[in-house]
Amino acid sequence: MTSNTRSLARALLADDPLFFDTETTGLDSSAEICDIAIVDAAGQVLLNTLVRPTCAIPLEASAVHGITDADVAGAPTITAIWPELAALLAGPRPLVAYNAGFDRRMITQSCAARGLYIVNTDKALEEHLHCAMLLYAEHWGDWNYYKRSWRWQSLGVALSQQGIQIDGLHRALADAEAARRIVMAMAGQPEGRPAALAEVR
Repeated sequence: MTSNTRSLARALLADDPLFFDTETTGLDSSAEICDIAIVDAAGQVLLNTLVRPTCAIPLEASAVHGITDADVAGAPTITAIWPELAALLAGPRPLVAYNAGFDRRMITQSCAARGLYIVNTDKALEEHLHCAMLLYAEHWGDWNYYKRSWRWQSLGVALSQQGIQIDGLHRALADAEAARRIVMAMAGQPEGRPAALAEVR
């Protein structure tokens, strides 16, 4: 743990951030979002929904998050939720995700697949997005001499290291709540009331 990461985490929380996560059809350049959630700094759920992608969900992806094509058959597309989602992502409140670069890329790819032009939102993400994974890597302090950087910790490992128990990991709402709890742990602040892991709409 470093005083620098504690100060950074406290500064983030002071700015009333939003924490978000996505679950996707895969990891590559054609993958899309099939589940997205956003919670605020108090753990209140602002968005929690399955998303119907343009492509099928491969079995290997379903094996991770448990979401199947049948689950998203009646879900809204990203186009349908975009007005609500864009308003939450537009800033100026900081946006925090665990492995933020991946989630940003998935939003961009999912919008592109539906022909959504999101240059303003993408600019907001660039300016306001913070990666809890990178901050936690420094906080935990496991130096990778080969890469000359702090070793990344998976979300599940980070939770275990901090003694935080959250059920249902690898779903967007649980992982967004996990990111919030990790940042609060780094800040040395009480956990607060966790987000209710409600059913997605």
